[in-house]
Amino acid sequence: DSKMRMSLKKIILVIGLSGESVFLDIDHFNKNGETINALKRHVEPGGKGYNQAIALGKLGADVSFITTFGKGSYGDECLKYLNINNVKTYNINKDSLGSYAVIIVDKDGNNNVICEKGASSEVTFDDIMKHKSVLDACDIYLLQLEYNEDAMKKVIEYGYQNGKTIILNPAPRCYLDTETLKKVSVLTPNEFEISFIKKEELTDVHIICTKGDKGSQHIYNGLVHNYSCKKVKAIDTTGAGDVFNAGLVYALSQDNSLYKNIDKYINFATSCSACKVMKKGIVDAIPSLEDVIKMMNN
Repeated sequence: DSKMRMSLKKIILVIGLSGESVFLDIDHFNKNGETINALKRHVEPGGKGYNQAIALGKLGADVSFITTFGKGSYGDECLKYLNINNVKTYNINKDSLGSYAVIIVDKDGNNNVICEKGASSEVTFDDIMKHKSVLDACDIYLLQLEYNEDAMKKVIEYGYQNGKTIILNPAPRCYLDTETLKKVSVLTPNEFEISFIKKEELTDVHIICTKGDKGSQHIYNGLVHNYSCKKVKAIDTTGAGDVFNAGLVYALSQDNSLYKNIDKYINFATSCSACKVMKKGIVDAIPSLEDVIKMMNN
């Protein structure tokens, strides 16, 4: 199957958003008209693609990341963490301000996210193809839907035509048609995102639905297999899906027999996200390979 063909190098490409994330800790989510005081504020770099690239870097993967920092000083902060975690970064220059997100976390670790995309809303397929050599050199694409529909459809088509293994996290919401989704190898929606997907039409696509503290579900050609999550005390669930995706792709990059080893990949990814939710924030909470192995052995 050409979708599963991979070279021995297994270089991973992530394409997605980078920006400034402001975390506000609260006791409870406010009701309509209610003003509440935040208990704490914390600022760090973020974005779904950004988190996934950092997580892959921390696990020790060979990872490249195509993004835009936009203008403004926060791009330097974003780049600093990417460099520390050995992520090869390719910036698309834009004159607009970078992306900005506010993440509100309640005392139970649940979160609400509001994002203003800024420069990221301007990224086109032509912008991405300025780094064509990077797209060609990588074996596995890990994509989300933070950039516009036209750009992401064309990236998927390009990867498909060039025999790349494509893992698509259809978040923050799936806007792609079934014909495009058929070109990916693995689709990783959460419970909200899967409602936009016609799963019965996606034969030969592995669908792994993440369900928070209810674990995950693997759907493939009508067969459904459930996986439980690790029993840990969740302090902050923000970014858990990003870390799960990175774990899945890291495991896949270590060998290329997708269906035979899917259990192994999902268990590894589950351990990655379990490590993450036990700590506040995202960047510093992303686990190393050592952390994940420890979690798997417990």
